[in-house]
Amino acid sequence: MLATSRSLGASGFGSLAALSSLTSLAVSVAISGFNHALTQLVAQSRHEPTSASRGARRSIVVAALALVAPFGILAGLLPGVTVTAAIALFLIDVPITGLAETMSSRFVGERRFSAAFLVLAPVAVGRLAAAAVVWLTPVHTLQGATVAALIGGAAGFVVALTANMRLLRSDRPQRVDRPPYRRAFRLAALFGTGNVVNRAGNDADKVLLSASLGEIPAVGSYAIAYRLAEYAAIPMTALSAAAYPRLFRAGADSLESARHASRALRTRYLVTGAATSLVIVAAIPLATPVFGDSYPHLSQSLLALAMLPMVRAVNNYLAEPLTGAGRHGLRVWVWTAALVANLAANVVLIPIWGIFGAVAATYVTEATQFAILVWLKRRLAPASM
Repeated sequence: MLATSRSLGASGFGSLAALSSLTSLAVSVAISGFNHALTQLVAQSRHEPTSASRGARRSIVVAALALVAPFGILAGLLPGVTVTAAIALFLIDVPITGLAETMSSRFVGERRFSAAFLVLAPVAVGRLAAAAVVWLTPVHTLQGATVAALIGGAAGFVVALTANMRLLRSDRPQRVDRPPYRRAFRLAALFGTGNVVNRAGNDADKVLLSASLGEIPAVGSYAIAYRLAEYAAIPMTALSAAAYPRLFRAGADSLESARHASRALRTRYLVTGAATSLVIVAAIPLATPVFGDSYPHLSQSLLALAMLPMVRAVNNYLAEPLTGAGRHGLRVWVWTAALVANLAANVVLIPIWGIFGAVAATYVTEATQFAILVWLKRRLAPASM
């Protein structure tokens, strides 16, 4: 992000942020649901992992082929975005990264986290290398950055695929059953719907800011601050991913069992969230020297969003047992209610306060989730079940 933001400038990075937000929705539709479903199927030992993984891969390819044309048309309407840039980012984020995440999700379900890292990291490394190349070349355009990311990510995928084949070759031969399409599609539809709704709540502000304010530098400043808050929360995301196999196994018995498994991780959730927020605050003085003077309000945006990882850590702790116990549908309804609150707050507050209206809308979203999750926790307490 550092290389891309300095190469494209505030206006160009604001356009990239809007395009990335739209791509995140496509990712949620096409790949994330299948990958979460694969982790659950493997963790609960309900299906042979090779067949489940095969079904997920085929489904992702089909979804990507169906989405690529409408995505290119829609993304081409965003300010400063070309169809070529949109398609390039779509290809790297959906089929390439999606297939890498599918390979990784199988190993996560088996609790082989080192193997999961080995097959997922090369794509990210390839994209980082591409960003560095863009930074060091005189062609600093959105289209150049996205095409370079596609080339770097594709090269990384070849490495990931090779690593995956070697890891599976060392396993004992397994009988490959027919891919469990019916159950996988049910789970994927549920997880995918939830991820779309949740992602929309996270990214609607960038799209609305770009549409309302255009390519002004403040939009790029907010986009960087938000992405930094998300990247800083990667340890918390990793903690949740590592906890899913345990929650799925415990949740197969009951919601209370999933809550008990989650309580064992409560301190880790809260400490990780608090530490992440403190890191963001400590890094604020470095923001302008690192990203340059072309990003106004970057330090203020970072300070305003610093508490976001802590707030989300609390919400994740309350919500994860629902997913583990097979009640992810309730979590989707929580996200849907939060999305409605988010859109309403953004529409009202952005015209008044600009990027700081988007910040306020973000906390409105998290507060809505917290209130509903607390109510659900009391409503689904053992005494009332």
